[in-house]
Formats: sequence, structure tokens, C-alpha cells
Amino acid sequence: MPVHPPPPSSARQIALAIPSIYLGSIAVSQPLVNRVFQRDTRTGGLYGSGIGDILLTVNPSQPITLLQYRLRDADCPHVVIQDWATGTLPLNAGQQVIALAAPAGLKRYLIDLRANSDDTSDTSTTNGVMVGELVAFSGQSLAEDFVSTAASGDPTTISSLGLTTSNWGFIFAAYASNTGPYPPVPDGPDVNYPPAGWQKPADAGIFRSTWFVEFAKSPDHAARGADRADRLCGRRLRYRVMAARLHRVNAGHWDKLVNVLTLAGGKFGTFLWDQGHYETKNGNTASNYLAQLQLLFASLNTAFPVAFRTVIGTIP
Repeated sequence: MPVHPPPPSSARQIALAIPSIYLGSIAVSQPLVNRVFQRDTRTGGLYGSGIGDILLTVNPSQPITLLQYRLRDADCPHVVIQDWATGTLPLNAGQQVIALAAPAGLKRYLIDLRANSDDTSDTSTTNGVMVGELVAFSGQSLAEDFVSTAASGDPTTISSLGLTTSNWGFIFAAYASNTGPYPPVPDGPDVNYPPAGWQKPADAGIFRSTWFVEFAKSPDHAARGADRADRLCGRRLRYRVMAARLHRVNAGHWDKLVNVLTLAGGKFGTFLWDQGHYETKNGNTASNYLAQLQLLFASLNTAFPVAFRTVIGTIP
């Protein structure tokens, strides 16, 4: 008479015998709506525009042997863009940040996660996120004008100029309100600091300048491989920061710039410095101004040791 092993005494013993069953749960922190993650390459990938990492904060209740992920189209959730792929190998229980590779392009992604190939552990994000080109920018009043007409009191609206906003251009920004005759009056209250989310330019919103509306649709950006999916994140710096001792003179503005760029992911492909005219002529010299710019970019490279291009925009 054959001898059979005794049946498992618990569901956990069954799970040990079948490695694909996951007994825990995976909590995922929802990313900001329309958040954009910087691509690491500008070529290759599913759409030919490169590949970048989507960062998610997850909290598995039990260790995971194999975490898999799937990408769906946030605008057509039933459409699978990338089927199940290996995300990360063993994860411990507890909160942690994971990086999931995704193609850059004109797509908003929903991310499905599952543990140990077990479909019953499937969990998903509900906010669409993107991978594209982030353009960080900062400066003085010129930078503020680039995102908001409030700085100059310009009543012109986006709609009055017959402009339409791109579905792929979003702003993640804050600035120090400052109006009045030159020399500048002291800073007013911060606007949108820290940023509440990624926002589309709108006449009724915080960001209603036409500059970014056109910038996000600029064909030369498409020619550079950004596929008109340029993103913007930045923080206005007042003129006092343009001193030789950047970290000591009005360090608060510098700290807020770093914080905004960090909240935006800490990675960007270009940093655009928008130089106001007053800050270059008010007792400054060419050599001193050059030293100030060099210090600014050196400080950025220290705070964000990623490869990015630098551009200076100024009023002649």
C-alpha cells in the first residue's frame, strides 16, 4: 500500500510548495498626475525617442522573489503597450523606491505590478505618467514672464492670441512674486511653492504665459529628438542669488530651486538660465558676471550630478 505524505497544515506551506503564489500585498504610492520622468537616452526604445526610468514608491507586505511590471495606455487603459517584464529581483518587505524602464514618447502610462508571476497580487497605478525631456529653468523676472503674465501685468490671454496648448507640455514650477518699479522691491509671497503638481498652461490657471505654450510645440525640439514632449520644471531666482557667494547670499532661493528640481525627479536634459537685463547692468562687470554664471552651473553640477546641457537666455 503506497504511503502518501501528510497534507500541508496551512496555506503558507502550500505557497512554499508553489513559489508563484504570493501571500502578501503590494501597496503603491500614486505618482502625481502627468508627472514626467527624464529619459536617459534620446534614441532607441519603442518610439525611437529613448528610454528612461519611471520611479515608484512601493510597500510590499512580504518579501518578493520577482517583481514584474506591465505598461498600459492611460488614455486607452485596455491597450497594453508593454507586456509583463522583469522589473526588479528580490525585494524585501517595506517601503522602497523602484525604477522601471519605459520608452520615451507621446504616451501616458499606467503601471501594473505583480509578485512572483502571481496574477492575484496584481496592483496598478491610476495616474498617467510619462517619459520625456525635462527642461529645468530659472532666472529673474524674464524667467517668471516665461510661465506667467502676472510678473508684468500683461492682460493678454492664450486664447486671445488663438493659441492651443499641447497635450504633452506640462509645467512643474514655483516662483517668488515680485512686482513694482526697478530696482526690484523685496520678494512677495511664494507662488505655488512647493509645486502642487504638473500643470498645463491655461488662462484660468497659475501658468498662463504664451511662451511655454509655444515652447512645448516648438519644431526644433522635435528635430532634437524630444518629439514635442518637452517638459519644464524650475524655480525663479532673484538677482541677489547672482552673487559670487551663491550659497551664502540669499541661500533660501537656491535651496528652493534645488528642492523643486528634486521633487521633479532630480534629472533633466537641459538647464535654461533666463537672465533679466537689470541684474546684468546694475553695477556688474563682465568678468564678475562670468564668475557668477560659472559658480551657478558648478553648483548645479554638484547638486545634480547628471548629464545636462546648459542654455542662457537673456534680454539684449
